[in-house]
Amino acid sequence: MPDSKGNTPSIGWTFKKGIFSPPPLTEDELEKNNEKAIAANSAMKQLLMEEASKEISIFQDAVDLDMAKDEEALALPKWKKYRVLLSRVDANVAEPVSWPEKP
Repeated sequence: MPDSKGNTPSIGWTFKKGIFSPPPLTEDELEKNNEKAIAANSAMKQLLMEEASKEISIFQDAVDLDMAKDEEALALPKWKKYRVLLSRVDANVAEPVSWPEKP
C-alpha cells in the first residue's frame, strides 16, 4: 500500500511519520547515478554548443555578405558571447549545471 506521497515500499524500506523511505544507495549505485548525470550534462552542453554555432554561422554569413538585417547584426555578438560563456561551463560534474541564458 502506498504512503501519503505515493511511495510503494519494498524490502529494506523504513517507515517514519507516515512516509516510506528507500534504503540508502550503494557505492555502485551512487557511481552509476553520477556517471549518468555527467553524461547528461555533457550531452546538453554539446547540444547547446551546436545550436549556438548554427545560429552564429548563419548570422556571420549574413554580416560577411552585407546581407544582415539589423536584428541579425545585433544578434551575432550576443550569440558569440553566449557560446563563450557556454564553453566555460564545466559539464563534467554530477550536480545540476547552471547554463548561461540564451540570447
